[in-house]
Parts: sequence; structure tokens; C-alpha cells
Amino acid sequence: MTRCVGAVLALALTLLACNATPRAAPTNAAGNLLLPTIDAGQACAGVGTEAVLTGDPNDPRVAWLMASGTRVDVVFPSGFTARFTPALEVLNASGAVVGRAGDRIDGYCVTAGAPLVLFP
Repeated sequence: MTRCVGAVLALALTLLACNATPRAAPTNAAGNLLLPTIDAGQACAGVGTEAVLTGDPNDPRVAWLMASGTRVDVVFPSGFTARFTPALEVLNASGAVVGRAGDRIDGYCVTAGAPLVLFP
């Protein structure tokens, strides 16, 4: 009987986890979504790629790259944010739009953590 109760509890927890609503990223005072960022002043090596900027307001990472059908989680320079109007727009620390959903990204910078996307 104890095994059945344990199995039912495990199944219930699994179903709850699968149906959990994704948590959106926090926002700044302007209402823009905060992106994962890193100090862009650190040294890093550039890597060429053919990827496309994409994102989802309900994903905690907000924006990432798609390369050959594979999601690549990235970070952005400090102060970068995003908004959806309704498509993704990435804004720099000054609030200027520097990237949009579907933009081709030719390369990124490899850091100690995730790849760092640098915009011209």
C-alpha cells in the first residue's frame, strides 16, 4: 500500500511540474523585460555562426539564438532589455532598438558562461 501511495504522489508531482506555467523574466522601471547580461568589457574570443535572434516573453531567458534548428542560450551586454511589440525587440542600455526577432546574427563572443551577443 505504501508503494502505491508513493507512486501516486510521484505521478501527481510529475504532472504538476509538466503543467507548470513558465515564469516570465522580471521587468525594469520602463516595463521592458530584463535579459541575462554580463559585463561586455571582459575579454572574449569571437566565434562565427549563422543564427537567428528569437524569443518568447513567457520564457525566463526571453531571447536566444536559433542555429541549425538548435536553441543557443546567450547573454547580452549589461543594461540590455527586451520588449515584444508584438515581436521581440532587443534594446541596448540607452533604450535604442539594436535587434529584432528574425535578425541574422553572424557571430558572438565566447565568455566563461554563455555566448555573448554583441550588436553593431
